Amino acid sequence: MLDCQDVNCPGDLTGKVHIFKTPRTRKTSRLRYPSPPTFGAEAEAQKRRRKINREAAKRCRDRKNEGFKRLLTEQRELLHSHHFLYHENAHLRSE
Repeated sequence: MLDCQDVNCPGDLTGKVHIFKTPRTRKTSRLRYPSPPTFGAEAEAQKRRRKINREAAKRCRDRKNEGFKRLLTEQRELLHSHHFLYHENAHLRSE
């Protein structure tokens, strides 16, 4: 947030605007799931399926984090622009 001393400055919206943060991912315990078979074709197939699922979940999380970071950046840029416009036009208000 901006450290502006002017209380009326629209760029200093501490507490008035929700700042988005990247979501925290919770690791699920492996205890809930049965352990994979240790031998045979079934074990290999299950390992491949789990690997594919892990990679797909990682791509999904990365895409979601990118979206949140983009939104956060846009919001910060908007607040900065409001702040600078307010102070550039201060001489118009004082007249």
